[in-house]
Amino acid sequence: MFPRGFIAFCTLVLNLGICFSSHADDRAAHLKHLIEEHRLKAEALGEEASNWKVSFAGTSNNEFGLASFKCAALAYLFGKDDIFTRLGEIEETKLASSMTEEDLLSLSRDIRLHGNWALAADSILQESNRNRIEIWNLNCVRQYEIGEEHDLARIAPEAEFDVRGDQVHILGDIEAGFYERFDHVVANNPQLKTVVLGSGGGSVRDAILAGTLIRNRKLDTTLSADCYSACPLIFLGGVNRLIWSPYPRLGFHQVSIEGKATPSDDRIYAVIRQFADSMGANGGFLLNLMLASGPEHLNYPDVWELCEPAITTWVQRGCT
Repeated sequence: MFPRGFIAFCTLVLNLGICFSSHADDRAAHLKHLIEEHRLKAEALGEEASNWKVSFAGTSNNEFGLASFKCAALAYLFGKDDIFTRLGEIEETKLASSMTEEDLLSLSRDIRLHGNWALAADSILQESNRNRIEIWNLNCVRQYEIGEEHDLARIAPEAEFDVRGDQVHILGDIEAGFYERFDHVVANNPQLKTVVLGSGGGSVRDAILAGTLIRNRKLDTTLSADCYSACPLIFLGGVNRLIWSPYPRLGFHQVSIEGKATPSDDRIYAVIRQFADSMGANGGFLLNLMLASGPEHLNYPDVWELCEPAITTWVQRGCT
């Protein structure tokens, strides 16, 4: 459930349209209010937990709800209020004078959930509106029972490069010319150590060239959002290929030209296999993932399946 203060606030002003304002600035301002409500709730429950001397759940539970709460925050900003209510709701443990061990573990979980709600929503507020749309389309649509009719028109589909210290964050499509743009960014930022990816794919040529550049520069790769189609080929370039919880997905399908599947005996697959093998991954396994799905669909293997064939070299709490 929402914090009581928030419910009371909404009840008082609902008829004025303040709770679910259609104005983007109003929504962003009110999302900040909700973030503070959840932070305060986490603090209050933390004080309650200290009275009970609760043993907090381990670090494996640190990411409770983070992915879905990001989608809840995006839904709110985009005016998709039914989705926001469904994904943003927290069913809290009822406090009582007598609490079982199970109740106390649930209380520990609630503290994490409220804290993560605030963290997730705050991270979304830090993104540009262009990036919010990309993240929504990649990570939320076709997940959490959000149908593809909720896909949003994109502001600029081609990938955007955002250098943040020793990382470059890449979000968007891998269009023709992507490699040349990426090469320019890398050449002008010798401090870079990690390439952070989120993309619906695009040009196989540009992806392989970018992956090769990443390996030549001895950079690591990781994910900030789902990465599919040609994007995993860039990911393969990382010396260390890292996937952190809550585990963005790698998605695979057949190579296509103008939506038409490229036959499995086409030379492009031999090139992809050779590239994957040269990166230390199992090229045959990669081709099987790609050929298992036509271009109109995506094959999302379980993240743990990607460890042994070295598609990824490290998954948090998984493979090393």
